[in-house]
Amino acid sequence: MNANFKEIDKLTVNPFDLMKKDTFLLSVKQGEKTNAMRCGWGMLGVLWGVDVAAVFVRPSRYTYGMMEEEDTFSLCFFDREFKEEVEYFGKVSARQEDKMQKTGLTLSYEQDIPYFHEARLVILCQKIYRQDLDPTGFVNFSAEPFYRSGDYHKTYVGRILKILEKAQ
Repeated sequence: MNANFKEIDKLTVNPFDLMKKDTFLLSVKQGEKTNAMRCGWGMLGVLWGVDVAAVFVRPSRYTYGMMEEEDTFSLCFFDREFKEEVEYFGKVSARQEDKMQKTGLTLSYEQDIPYFHEARLVILCQKIYRQDLDPTGFVNFSAEPFYRSGDYHKTYVGRILKILEKAQ
């Protein structure tokens, strides 16, 4: 483990704030290639008796193919000082350029799962479930504004393997 991080067994932050107010990256490694994308939506909870994190990825995203093939991923949460770098990951595709090099963020690995040295909190996950969002499943909520093009997300649920927090 990176010496700048310590493993924790309990979150000290509000999970709603973490997923709603903070900017975070989903990172995945396939072979020798690592990619990350900015996420706007996610969930933390318990499913089938294990702690889990869930993220949503559109099939049009480059990261989608990697998430389909790989079993592990990380969620990396950053302080506001990295807002510009994190937002860049949502504006540019890895099909076009090397986002890691362009932003200057530093990759680290734990159990061969990529995460960013600059993150303040990292959740390492092993994929246990995936499911396409079904537009007929929306009840008492109109998701139409989010899916005008019909590019519905796929949900990926990961068992939380470790939570790493930046050492003070």
